Amino acid sequence: MSTHRNRWPTLPTIVVIGVLAVVAVSAGRSHSLDKFDTDRRLGVSGQIPAALGDWRAVMPAAAEDQAGIAYNEVYQALYEHPHFGRIVLTVEYTSDTRRQFELHYPDVCHRVRGDTVVNYPRWNLLLAGGESVPAAVMSWQQPDEGYAALAVYWYVTREGITTDTVSLKWQQAFSGLMSRPSEAAMVRLDSFYQSDSPELERQARLHAVTDFAGRLEEALEPRLAKTLFNHLNGA
Repeated sequence: MSTHRNRWPTLPTIVVIGVLAVVAVSAGRSHSLDKFDTDRRLGVSGQIPAALGDWRAVMPAAAEDQAGIAYNEVYQALYEHPHFGRIVLTVEYTSDTRRQFELHYPDVCHRVRGDTVVNYPRWNLLLAGGESVPAAVMSWQQPDEGYAALAVYWYVTREGITTDTVSLKWQQAFSGLMSRPSEAAMVRLDSFYQSDSPELERQARLHAVTDFAGRLEEALEPRLAKTLFNHLNGA
């Protein structure tokens, strides 16, 4: 009985090896590593109003501490509504998504922190103008009955919007291998509630997020609105 068939790699294996070789050679021949440009900004701070319909900012936007963060820009503010309660808006932007400069990933960070996390199916966030944004949805609760919220978030790249954390991390790994920084932003809305049943709260929190996001998109200057709700068009 012949055993020659086991001596040679299969065609798929040859293709994979070839692709890896090309990538390695390309990376080796690339010019010096592109620098992380800490001066680039979306300019979120100062462009988001303190009042969005009946939503009112009850806590000033968090001050940026560039010495303590690796990414370019972070904006966070707490809003309150007489009916919908409280929402925290978070926007992060990085001009270089490689490992050392990556964004916070909600589905990863909360589990690492020890929170109870429940992931829900992807949801289309309907904006006031009729367009929609694909968004990831999860609930999180701190240990010992601490804060609880429904988090709705998405990542923005030059190609558009994604909710896939794993895919984005693969993209950043490839860009790191090729020494080509790839910019990205995260938009996140946390709607807080006081209940031991996230499932019962989910629809109410989604209504709150829909109202807030629609008013935010309408209030923003068109270029920033497109950046946060569509795709990065150059910071």
